Amino acid sequence: MTTFKWEQELRQEGQARLQPVPELIRTRQDGVYASLADLPAPGAGPRRRQTRKAIARTAGAAAAAAIIGLMGSAYVSPVMAKSLKEWPVAGSIFKMAGDLGLQTADVRGLVADPGVKVTHDGITLGIPQVMYDGIRLSLAVQREGRELPGGLSEFKHTGEGEDAKLVYPVGSIKDFEMFINGTPLREMEPEQRPSMVGKSSSDPNSMLFELTSFSNQNAEAWMPDRFNLTAKFTMEGVAEPFVLELPVEKNAARLILPATEERTADGVKLTLEQLKFTPVSTAVMVRIEQAGSSGKLDPGNLMQELWDDQGRPVQFVSGLGLYEADGSNPTELIFDRLEDVPKELILKTFVPEFKDKDKGSGLFALDSQGNVIKHEIEALRITVPVDYDGLKKLYEGDSLKTP
Repeated sequence: MTTFKWEQELRQEGQARLQPVPELIRTRQDGVYASLADLPAPGAGPRRRQTRKAIARTAGAAAAAAIIGLMGSAYVSPVMAKSLKEWPVAGSIFKMAGDLGLQTADVRGLVADPGVKVTHDGITLGIPQVMYDGIRLSLAVQREGRELPGGLSEFKHTGEGEDAKLVYPVGSIKDFEMFINGTPLREMEPEQRPSMVGKSSSDPNSMLFELTSFSNQNAEAWMPDRFNLTAKFTMEGVAEPFVLELPVEKNAARLILPATEERTADGVKLTLEQLKFTPVSTAVMVRIEQAGSSGKLDPGNLMQELWDDQGRPVQFVSGLGLYEADGSNPTELIFDRLEDVPKELILKTFVPEFKDKDKGSGLFALDSQGNVIKHEIEALRITVPVDYDGLKKLYEGDSLKTP
């Protein structure tokens, strides 16, 4: 079994500030581009990167009272959910994220302050907010102290070809590494390794970092319900790395709906295998495989979007995928919390246009607004009913104990 990367889903340089994509991440949706930050993939090198060099891809434990196990049971109505998108940003990095799930977690009491900070050379780096719902672990990282020339996630590209390099202002994070119960994620086998993503914030002194484990590969073994997390950040202009340690505990109920819907088109078979919900996140498990030897579609170029029954796309968060020995591609797509409880969800599959149509790879073609031009393959569309009562109960917080 080997991992794959979807480097084709990068926008052309200058269209957006891009987050380098870790090895397991498979971004399948154009909407993720604008939200990703500008950090190089940890440990990136020739073995793990095949993308253009000019574009970056994509202390002590807290007291027991701060452990991420705080359970909130406040009801979040659809009206409140909508209003969360315009919540005042003061005092909460999660509220600035543009992520309805993280905003909901903040209101519901599913967020804790571990109270961990480290200071080097007059710069303090801390983690004021943490949320782990069993699908994704979100860390808010904040910088304080002396005045600095650039933002925490800032960098720029210089040079071209073999002379291309990234230049970071003093005080920006240029590398990061995570450890689970003392084991570095970089040393885990690719199919076991949780993804690590850094995302910029509207506050130049803040960032979001997210870890996601592939549930198809026994995720509980690598990101269990409880573990100790060590986050190590290397900052430009600071010799000593910032090492912050904190306990993590899953803090949200979940609803899992098995699915066996299948669709076939032009030599590609798409199977929807599972839907997973928490009050914060939505996970969709799909499997893509070749169906015949003469198909016109390249499975590696397909992109998925999730839509609700009101005709609204659900915001994409991240994705992970694997190549299995039989040639199939199990993929987990992670989306934001749904705005309202739907009776059904629609999974749409698209094929993008490439700038070089004859080559059929490389940079995507963009419209006048800078969005990837893509065309839905309607034969692969899957509409699946949702357990309305179960999801409504989950969203309203009648029971927040994890099953």
